[in-house]
Amino acid sequence: MSESTEIWTCPQCGMRQDISQLGFFVEIACQQCEHRAAVHSLLGNYKIDSVLGIGGMSVVFRATDLILGRPLAIKVLNDTYRHESERIAGFENECSLMAKVRHENVVSVYSAGWVRGQFYIAMELVEGRNLELIVADRGYLLPVDALEIVRQVALGLQAAHEAGLLHRDVKPGNVIITTEGQAKVLDFGLSLEDTPGADAGEIIWATPYYAPPETLLREAESVQTDIYALGMTLRNLLTGEAALPDSPQSVSDMLEAKKKLPPISSLMPQAAPELCKLVEHMTAYQAAERPAGYAELLQEVEAAQKAMADVLNPQERERRYRRKLYAAAGILGSTVLGLLGGFMVASVTPSEVVQDVVDADALRWPEQEEYSAALRRLQEGNYKESARLLAALGESPGDAAVTVAATFVRTAYHVLDDKAAESGYSRFDALVATARGRVSPAGRKRFDELIRLCSLIRQNAPSASEMAQKMDDSLVKVAAMILVADQYVHAGQHGKAEETVDLAMKMLPACRADALRELLDEYRMAAPRRAARVALVRLRELYRAGNLEAADSMAVELLKQKLSRLEKEEIRVLLEVSSIMQVARASIKNLPPADADPEQWQKLAYEGTLPAELACLTHLLRGEYDQAFSKNPHAGSTSDTEPYAVMMRDWKKRLEK
Repeated sequence: MSESTEIWTCPQCGMRQDISQLGFFVEIACQQCEHRAAVHSLLGNYKIDSVLGIGGMSVVFRATDLILGRPLAIKVLNDTYRHESERIAGFENECSLMAKVRHENVVSVYSAGWVRGQFYIAMELVEGRNLELIVADRGYLLPVDALEIVRQVALGLQAAHEAGLLHRDVKPGNVIITTEGQAKVLDFGLSLEDTPGADAGEIIWATPYYAPPETLLREAESVQTDIYALGMTLRNLLTGEAALPDSPQSVSDMLEAKKKLPPISSLMPQAAPELCKLVEHMTAYQAAERPAGYAELLQEVEAAQKAMADVLNPQERERRYRRKLYAAAGILGSTVLGLLGGFMVASVTPSEVVQDVVDADALRWPEQEEYSAALRRLQEGNYKESARLLAALGESPGDAAVTVAATFVRTAYHVLDDKAAESGYSRFDALVATARGRVSPAGRKRFDELIRLCSLIRQNAPSASEMAQKMDDSLVKVAAMILVADQYVHAGQHGKAEETVDLAMKMLPACRADALRELLDEYRMAAPRRAARVALVRLRELYRAGNLEAADSMAVELLKQKLSRLEKEEIRVLLEVSSIMQVARASIKNLPPADADPEQWQKLAYEGTLPAELACLTHLLRGEYDQAFSKNPHAGSTSDTEPYAVMMRDWKKRLEK
């Protein structure tokens, strides 16, 4: 389909501009009066409201159906691919395949069509997060949660298979968990009709970790193909593992790695045998050794769920018993319900037990037992299981003194896993804000101490270190030293960070947490790299703010640090862009001051007061690489020898490696 000339008229001054080459939902500025507006925001009956996400080949918008008044998602190919016939055909195929499936665990397709020479798909809008992000945030999920998610996904895939489809790209990133906790499968972009002679093609698009051997070998695919990928998804949910061992590059290496995947029981010694058997059955190397279909798979999933429920039921009964006990103890203080409370306590336990609970120096809630269990797992060397218990405990509705302690220690675990501490601090702060009403009298001191300690770590690391060393909880003490060391790393104080890690090492015998020793050693060795990455973030902020001289000085020093080749290449590009921008500042009249917001430079360039190339340079300095290259006035040419055009091609190539 061809595009015709389309003119936009500014509602403020009447200035007319050609917008036929612009994509959907693009903001433009009137060249005369600077009025800004979003153009191409209507697709038939649908009005685009915002961008939901940008993928490698497509863009997804949030939109409103103007007739039905309901929100929905609109998916279109991005500007790079929207004119390629092969991509368009694949996009249309995805739509026709998805339209065949109607199930609560599959994202629904409402309609599709062509607008302005571009094909679009209107889909159900799902509020939630994809599993990949959830696992990245939490590390892994509780087995009961992971099994229920896999059960729901299997139901959705079963509906797709009954409609004659294979998904062919089942993975956590293609499963959305709604705000109500429902799993929905999306992105049937690689789907294949399950018919005799159907061919997957020559190119392997699926993610290697989740792809079964037959896909990597380009052999015939079947329902067992999706079952394997779902089994690897379950493995990811349980362990957080998302890559094959040793990061194999060739297909033969990938196949060998899949043959030698360690059994799930070796990674989760405490896991129920039924769960381990299910994972191994779903991920069998030979397709014929996997469940024959979804009916068989769902039977196995539900059997594993029942087996785990049978194991957990006694613990759950004990938990409810104790909660009832403590609720009754709380009621004892009420004048109106005193007799009722006394009756409840008398009916379940002698009164002296209640008094022991109320007056205890240490918490006796079931959650406290789980906190102690996390420490025991660490002492046994099972660091992952310890982290899993803390993650579950931090999200439980139990006593706040225990849940904040679990969240605090888990934040230190995240640091040792080379993750940012900020997300852990955010969880801690959110928990504190909502949990004050759940603090027991026995836990009040610990609760207040942890709040003060967490605040000190972020504001006064030396004071935090002193406070941590005086605390009774040995695991909290070690966790605090790890977090203090991380603060020193972020501040570039490598010597202080080393000293603090040494202190943490000395504390390990006290809580018998030698399982952390190797992780602490790895953290110590990685600290320079971690500090360099933090500095790189600051460098980008300096360039973004237009503080070029200070940024250049920092960049030269940062090139000496432990950064990846690509990160160093980015710094070199920024230095080159900065030098050109500084020449422009010195030679062109009527420029904004050096410390002005870079947006002012872009505004003048768009008005025509300055060369358009300057807008691209400011986008580069702000880290907006896609915008810089899309607005490059020479982008359409690959042979232009004008120096700026040559440089832009060179920068684009270097930043894309």
